[in-house]
Amino acid sequence: MRRLFDTAVDKPHPAPQKFHSLLVKGLVENGQSVTCLVARPVTVKTHPHKKWWKLEREIVDGVKYVYMPFYNHPIPKLLGFKFYAFFYTLLWAWRTRGDKAMICDVLNVHASASMKACKIVGMKSVGIVTDIPGLMVWQKKASLIRRWLRNLHMLNIRRMSHFVPLTEAMCDLINPERKKPYVVVEGIVDSVMDYKAPTPYQDGKRHITYTGTLNARYGVRDLVKGFMKLPQNDIVLDIYGRGPMDVEMTKYANQDGRIHFHGMVTNDKAVQAQRSSFLLVNPRPTAEEFTKYSFPSKNMEYMATGVPVMTAVLPGMPKEYHPYVFLFEDETEEGICHRLNEILLMPIDKVRERGLLGKDFVIKNKNNIRQAERVIELINQG
Repeated sequence: MRRLFDTAVDKPHPAPQKFHSLLVKGLVENGQSVTCLVARPVTVKTHPHKKWWKLEREIVDGVKYVYMPFYNHPIPKLLGFKFYAFFYTLLWAWRTRGDKAMICDVLNVHASASMKACKIVGMKSVGIVTDIPGLMVWQKKASLIRRWLRNLHMLNIRRMSHFVPLTEAMCDLINPERKKPYVVVEGIVDSVMDYKAPTPYQDGKRHITYTGTLNARYGVRDLVKGFMKLPQNDIVLDIYGRGPMDVEMTKYANQDGRIHFHGMVTNDKAVQAQRSSFLLVNPRPTAEEFTKYSFPSKNMEYMATGVPVMTAVLPGMPKEYHPYVFLFEDETEEGICHRLNEILLMPIDKVRERGLLGKDFVIKNKNNIRQAERVIELINQG
């Protein structure tokens, strides 16, 4: 992933890699044997000069990784992944019949092919559902073909034998009658974060940080404009990520010297930036329909650093999280400014205490070893 990131023209988003790699590590820690069939996050935009990508295999920390071969063009790549995934999964399932299961990210293009192979041999197919197709797409209007593909995608998701959704509300769409076994796993944090303490005030400034997609629908514009209204001079707003607001973000950084726009960085650098912050902010608004079908893994990643988190009262976030974060209900730029100012005026010890309590909560209850154990329990129950 680091090699692909370094060589990509348009950087791939690290979030899916982090989520699933943590799940794999958790499965191994629970004594499971794991083989990963991987569709590398390569597109014509990310790597325009390399067309053929060969089959590669490696074993890392006891996990076997199989990187599928493909020709770097949308249609042959899609068909190739589906073909390879179907026959690889079919042969793997046939050879390893017994106490086995196929776990997949349902958003991956080859997931449905692997699921169909599992049905042929009677093997369980467990769908990790991190998003609902169509609800995260920015275009309001979709073509007839795109709508048909979304419907087909949803149909294939519903055909999985088991589900691991991020929120209970997702089951209303993928498992409405709750007839198929499922367990809600709203996110995963790395257990090793227990040994990494926050490191704020490295330069004498109070850094307020956002890492993620730069889209106004995610409340990023309101966050930036709200921050610009603050009077303090010892504060910095660090923005990490990319999206439709890239050019706009550069403009804001030029207008206010306290705003630092860093663009897309590797996950390691993003986590380091989070750990050195005074406050981490997720401005995602609650009015958008997709918020009830998603739990922002960003919140859990934030909390694991031990740095306090400020977030809206998202419908997909269980109330058990509320005591460990700073909530805001007025989601306008004025409301965000007001809440930020309240936190900045609080005693520093009180602010830091909230962050450390949040870290303790997610490390104990939502770490990758425990969450993987819950997935194993789901598979074993039927």
